[in-house]
Amino acid sequence: MYYSRPDILAPAMNVSMQHLERVEPGYVFISPYQTVQSGPYIYDKAGNLVYSGHADVGPYNVHNFHVCQYKGSDHLCMFQGNQLLGYARGHYVILDNNYQAVETVESGGGVASADQHEFRLINDGESALITVYQPTPWDLSRINIRSQGWVQDGMFQEINVATGKVVFQWNALNHIDPFTSYVYPKGSDVAGDGLSPQTPWDFFHINSIDKSQLTGHYLISARHIGSLLYINGSDGSIIWRLETGGKSDFECEDFQFSFQHDAQIRWENGTHMMVSLYDNSSNMVNRTAENSAGRIITLDMETMKAYPSGPATPWPHGPLSSASQGNTQLLSNGNIFNCYGDFPFFAEFENDGTPAWTAKLGVQNGKVMVYRAYSAPWYSVPENSRPALWTYARNSDAMVALYVSWNGCTEVESWNFYGGNDVGDAFVKMGNTRKAGFETIYTSDTHYKYAFAEAISYGGESLRNSSIQMTFVPGPDLALECNDMHCPASNRSEAVSS
Repeated sequence: MYYSRPDILAPAMNVSMQHLERVEPGYVFISPYQTVQSGPYIYDKAGNLVYSGHADVGPYNVHNFHVCQYKGSDHLCMFQGNQLLGYARGHYVILDNNYQAVETVESGGGVASADQHEFRLINDGESALITVYQPTPWDLSRINIRSQGWVQDGMFQEINVATGKVVFQWNALNHIDPFTSYVYPKGSDVAGDGLSPQTPWDFFHINSIDKSQLTGHYLISARHIGSLLYINGSDGSIIWRLETGGKSDFECEDFQFSFQHDAQIRWENGTHMMVSLYDNSSNMVNRTAENSAGRIITLDMETMKAYPSGPATPWPHGPLSSASQGNTQLLSNGNIFNCYGDFPFFAEFENDGTPAWTAKLGVQNGKVMVYRAYSAPWYSVPENSRPALWTYARNSDAMVALYVSWNGCTEVESWNFYGGNDVGDAFVKMGNTRKAGFETIYTSDTHYKYAFAEAISYGGESLRNSSIQMTFVPGPDLALECNDMHCPASNRSEAVSS
């Protein structure tokens, strides 16, 4: 518990490997769900909480929380909405570095609400790439469904952020025969049964979109057909298909993948394209490899061959097969950052595949999940908030324990503490201590009835003060149970007597 912010119940990030001299400087951006407080979170690579956004988003799940470029500066992008069967309904939010919403993005053209799987700003935020899951009536008598059948049409849109207008739209049903899917109704926990618009057969399962800066075409990942598709940005036709099954336009050399996520264009010219993806190799029901892993693949458009161009990056601490979710990020220093999906595990590798950092969120056998996670630099001194302080003394003459934090601020190097015995008196400086994790603790042998904290930057400048807080002193009966730092937490099984 954080005494300065008892409202924050963030899941613990447990770092199991830490070679900070080998990792890219920055923070870890995650949005766990199926936890006590779902929402967007930022941690440093020592595992310390930096920002909890649970209170900002309310009772909704957040996915795909990451740093994005919008109008020339770093912002934060995320999906916010309600979780359904393998997809979601909601909208997208762009936050500034004060964690304030500056823009929202929704699907357009009279289709279903936006989905969780992709929200990618392009062209400095002029457009957004988004996914939509659209239930559609379909004749499924071929697979012995004699009533009205329903399929989930996997769609993506490019949306003009300023106007909300649809720039481009693509529908899987216009180009893919549902009966060529590798996942039939009830074929996985998210496949649906095809019997109603609430449980449509998800034959396609689109889960990522990228757009070529060179050609204007789109690269998408479709998990349930095990393929990456390169979509013509003018007419929507499929230019090529990459998979390691029998429908690939490329000959795949020395690698395979299946049930993948997060396919992104990393480099391209007129003849070659490098892509990264997270290879689940499992959907819980079917499994094609022992380990899930990040992969980097080069496509040769002249020979129509595809081959690995970087190390596969499975979880470094033993076999791990993640049946859903996950992503692979290539960092600016050449490192590779993975999120292992339905296992809330994260790892950073050097470009030769040597692990440099690993962490887990919460307990391994818990139900916490993270759709994607990212590593990136970030700067914030929130203009709309100030440090939070709580002070405690066992009695009116005892030492004072001070607990201070500043949710979301990345620039605090140390804290100054000031005390006084009347709000109107001049406060004296108690001392200074370096920031230590999300909440820093300082003790003063001299008792003060009132106190405030001052945040000091890495450059030695004053950032902001907390409000003045009255020191909490327990009554004489409670004080018998307390120590010099705080009173004990309650025993929930303890009976309350009148």
